[in-house]
Amino acid sequence: MLLAWSFFRRRAAVGLELPTPVRLPDLGFAREPSERVQQTLEPVGEFDGDTLFFDVFRTGRRDEIACIGPSLEGVAPAGFTPSFAGEGLAEPIAVRYEPPRMHQQPVGRFLLSAPGLDGVRRLRIGAGDRHVSVVPGAPRTDLLAGHRVLTTLSRDNPLHWIEEWAAFHVARHGATAVLIYDNGSDRYGPEALATALARVPGLRRAVVVPWLFPYGVGGRPDFPALDNFCQTGMLDHARRRFCPAAASVLNLDVDELLLRKGAPIFERIESGPLAAIHFRGLWVERDGVRDHAQALALRHRDCGHVWRDQLAAVAAGARSRLCRTKWVAVPSRCGPGTEWGVHEVYAASEEARSTQSRWRMTDETLHYRHFRQMNVGWKSDRWRSSEPFDAACVRDRELARDMARWLDRRRSRRRRRRAGRGRDHEAD
Repeated sequence: MLLAWSFFRRRAAVGLELPTPVRLPDLGFAREPSERVQQTLEPVGEFDGDTLFFDVFRTGRRDEIACIGPSLEGVAPAGFTPSFAGEGLAEPIAVRYEPPRMHQQPVGRFLLSAPGLDGVRRLRIGAGDRHVSVVPGAPRTDLLAGHRVLTTLSRDNPLHWIEEWAAFHVARHGATAVLIYDNGSDRYGPEALATALARVPGLRRAVVVPWLFPYGVGGRPDFPALDNFCQTGMLDHARRRFCPAAASVLNLDVDELLLRKGAPIFERIESGPLAAIHFRGLWVERDGVRDHAQALALRHRDCGHVWRDQLAAVAAGARSRLCRTKWVAVPSRCGPGTEWGVHEVYAASEEARSTQSRWRMTDETLHYRHFRQMNVGWKSDRWRSSEPFDAACVRDRELARDMARWLDRRRSRRRRRRAGRGRDHEAD
């Protein structure tokens, strides 16, 4: 549902989009954490035992509704299968379930179709003698059609981090839109986030989606994260609700900046034949950060030193020692055999796996910077500077170059604005 849109002179059009979630307990069911999830050393309080669907929405295709949610594995009592009916709909609804195909994307989809489904205002979702009634969300593929989209999931990241993250990718890579999912931030509301994004120079559109679902427990280092429904669900939702008609999409966290090497990344992926390009990352940080308050006050531009051992790994081709890949993709080229995951656009079918050298690649010459200290402390205390700092880190010349070019451009823009205001004053 569209909550609000505002338009600012010379600023981005910004708005909030609310999903329509459906809960398992409302139908008398719950999802139980698997034994492997319970074997983690973390408390299971962030396990999502309640969500049946993150969102129920019209896809934009005639008479079709999508219901996207976590895997049904572990739902108890066993044998759960939801039923669907349209209020006042004469025809039965055809249901196609697309279950998860890999642990890296544990999200499934129910696709509903029936003649006249576009005219149905309410959808009835049931199990046994219980049901819930929801109003499917409107098609929103128009919002980001043709845009070069920067997207992420964020929680409580300071607004100045988010502004700088967006502004860098607008200036250095030509991003025209930001799609940000807010995972229940306590420090500010989604309206404040939308207002902050409206201040980003050159950004044309920003969409904020309140994504109020448990993040997940994760897994032991030797196990895959089997309950990572929140972030993977956000990516599948972004792909299918907002980004089908986007020109291209760049997936990076707020503590990650992709340096420019040659053409801007959006231009590069769009001008070639590939559906996706992956790239690895390098840790960067700042000396002298001893407490979390210092870390929260940091800006990306303050962190100018890269890890020495990762630079050596790049030179030696030791890719496993770098930060995991992130990606840019052209949605229209990502076929049904692919899945958007946190670290890759994955081949999820045999055909996609056998042809992946033709539709995706990892560029080993291109590296994003992962700002180690720019985190709100939810994972670890990695905001502390490495010690001994000079032995661990060295000045990052590539990052300094990109920062200087970005900041010089910002200063030039400000000078032009001030000069324009001066001419307007003289004319008056």
